[in-house]
Amino acid sequence: MADLAVAAIRKNYPDGQIREIKTFHTADFTDEEDAPSGVLTVHPLTAKLHVDSIPLNAFAYLAIVSILPKKELSEAEIKSMSAQLHEAVPQFSALPPSLKTRALNSHLDGKNWNAELGEDENAFAGIFKQTKGRQTNYYIAIQAGAPMACKQLRERIARSPMTFEQLLEDKDYNYAHYIAKRNVERLAYNVARAMSLPIKHQMDIGAHREFEYSGLPMKAIATYMQPVSTIMPIVHNSERTVGVFNKLTPVANSAPVNFIYEGPYNGIAVYQMNQQGIGHALPSHSGKLANPTKLSQTESVKRAAGIICEGGDILKHPDIVADSFRSTDSEEFADAMVKLGWKVQNLNNLIPVLVKIFNPQVKRK
Repeated sequence: MADLAVAAIRKNYPDGQIREIKTFHTADFTDEEDAPSGVLTVHPLTAKLHVDSIPLNAFAYLAIVSILPKKELSEAEIKSMSAQLHEAVPQFSALPPSLKTRALNSHLDGKNWNAELGEDENAFAGIFKQTKGRQTNYYIAIQAGAPMACKQLRERIARSPMTFEQLLEDKDYNYAHYIAKRNVERLAYNVARAMSLPIKHQMDIGAHREFEYSGLPMKAIATYMQPVSTIMPIVHNSERTVGVFNKLTPVANSAPVNFIYEGPYNGIAVYQMNQQGIGHALPSHSGKLANPTKLSQTESVKRAAGIICEGGDILKHPDIVADSFRSTDSEEFADAMVKLGWKVQNLNNLIPVLVKIFNPQVKRK
């Protein structure tokens, strides 16, 4: 499967227009409509961009926001606020973040928009806990981007092809990055406000003021902000190039901690990297199994505890009825992470307490 996917990527580019294709241990080829994830493609600046090599969600972020210890929290209290979480995080908004909201002459907003999960099967928002010894800390964790902006950018490239160098200088490309990050930060603030959770936050100064004295929307200040997928310049073998990171985090942008999402049940694996990542990228997603194991009704009910989604029954969600995510809890996975620079230590995963996940059965109206 990997060889076929790599061959398909190479087919889109003439000789000399790909410097490297690196397949990680988290490589995922299960989505026939999207570019394979867990794969880094490196191109020279002069290569002409082929739209099929750009992931459908090319700009996505994971925000980890600390809940301040001003309030005693209990899991029962958090789980009782599923209605508040559901309302704070719509799967789709009437005014989604898109290229059409960009100001004509800058990278700031020219129109108002509302935060949403967007059309991304790995988007989620919720409350997670991390236990170290007797200490339990709670966090708001959001993973999303700006799928509509990505779709519009892909459509533009399909109509008017450009080189990777031209892409890096393009206003829509830069705005897509910017609005995707702010969408995640706004979602995190909306969750905190709806659930009365104290966090650090600030005004979104890139937002549009409808009137001179209009208030600006607020956004969370993340403890960690990790690119989940992106396109960015890198230096490869002493050459200025461009990397397409699909469900990968650029090492140049990585924090001392690397987060890897492994589904709504297992949560988020936390790897202390101490900024010692080897190579260009680290995984941001554990990948999905080509042949997921179908779960019993009893196991599905167990896995669905504390998980909600837009519309319909969570017990029918594909990520609940089957064990579809690869687990990071294996010797092979650990060995692969060591080769990427991880110094082996106990993992204190971020465990979901209450989380809303994207529902592929609900479509934008």
